[in-house]
Amino acid sequence: MGSETVRLFLERLLSAGPASEEIGLPPDRVQVICKLFTILNKTGLLITPVVAFIEDSFKASPNTDEVSEVFTLPLEFFTKEADHSSYPVPSVFGPTHSFMYTDPSTGTIHQIWGLTVALAVTVAVLALGKKPDF
Repeated sequence: MGSETVRLFLERLLSAGPASEEIGLPPDRVQVICKLFTILNKTGLLITPVVAFIEDSFKASPNTDEVSEVFTLPLEFFTKEADHSSYPVPSVFGPTHSFMYTDPSTGTIHQIWGLTVALAVTVAVLALGKKPDF
């Protein structure tokens, strides 16, 4: 994929794609770092994850038809054994991984699993340069 094609792809993705549609993220508040590999999800949709920085001040406006909740946590969380478990349900990434996260500001417990975890662990390994503890 040439650089102009990548630029057009990212422009389209950010202006009318999932980031804008699902959480109200304006394209001008995104600093794209890279585009990851395209993957087929369990329902047959092609997913192309994009890694980007967004400002700490951004407040998501989730589309409730698309997103059940939005929260943040440190990337390093996805490299620790502490709240991790895995299940022998095969996926393209191996077993299905799951994390339980308790939001310190609200006490809300979140289960993060499946493709979300597989991609978060991949990004954590690449960005932090360390293998997970599990």
